[in-house]
Amino acid sequence: MHKTKKLIDCFQKNKYTCLIANNGEIVYTSFDKGVRPLTEFYHSQNRIGLNDLQLIDKVIGKGAAFLCVLIGIKRIHTDVISKSALDVLDQYKIQTTYETMTEYIVNADKTGHCPVETLSEKFDTPESFYPALLDFFKKRGVKKSC
Repeated sequence: MHKTKKLIDCFQKNKYTCLIANNGEIVYTSFDKGVRPLTEFYHSQNRIGLNDLQLIDKVIGKGAAFLCVLIGIKRIHTDVISKSALDVLDQYKIQTTYETMTEYIVNADKTGHCPVETLSEKFDTPESFYPALLDFFKKRGVKKSC
């Protein structure tokens, strides 16, 4: 728990939106919002030798939870989590701590549901969700989400 506290302190001090550590050592940080950091990490990192991944993040919805499963995250601490995300993480036995649980993740404008969270609700597995997420990004022509 001591390593986790240090990582959370670093996360908060530097105002990251996403921090990934392996065996307590930081291997990735981002200031981007939405699921973009997790998607980029999944694409860009050679995860060989990364066998004890821990995520500190601002918000985890079901889409982000699916990405965590694909990445191989073992532990998560987040400020906000949706109930459906927590269900996924429980199903895959990913240890999760959070500050606030909500029914759903809101969009960036706070006017409705996050579109990635809405998309993820149609899927039951990370493997079925991921191609739909890539198609979603391609169709929107944007590099940001929620």
